Amino acid sequence: MDYFATANRVSSNGWARHNASRVAQVFGKVGYTSPQTRLTFSVTGAHNRLSGAQTLPLGMLTDPTQSYTWPDYATHHFAAFNATARHRLSGRAVLAGNLYFRRRLSHELDSNTNDGFNIALPVDGANSPGVNAVAESRATWWPTSMPVTGCPDAGGHSCR
Repeated sequence: MDYFATANRVSSNGWARHNASRVAQVFGKVGYTSPQTRLTFSVTGAHNRLSGAQTLPLGMLTDPTQSYTWPDYATHHFAAFNATARHRLSGRAVLAGNLYFRRRLSHELDSNTNDGFNIALPVDGANSPGVNAVAESRATWWPTSMPVTGCPDAGGHSCR
């Protein structure tokens, strides 16, 4: 039996307001080997949030820790599981399989200002002080494979 595991977590308040971030990741794998069989299982995960603020206009540089527009952040979540198996059925036949699951979710929010905003005009779709851009993506995978293979002896060398 063999195994390996690792994890890390980093959190930061950042040097300016509204830009705290955190990164958390984990990975683990366990395996079993016998003369005829090899089994493995692994897991990977991430739970991250990165925050930041827009670049300051020159007129606001008297306090560089202030935020021009916020919130600006990106969150990324990921989970993966993988199982593999390989078993020698006979001297030349091998059954092997691979099953895995992966899921990813990302969400981003970017605050933006409108440099062309005119305070003398009414606020409407054509004259807005700013708009937030939001993006989200999701993906899930469930592929599998389980081939049965055989290999002939080649030049006196046996199949491994």
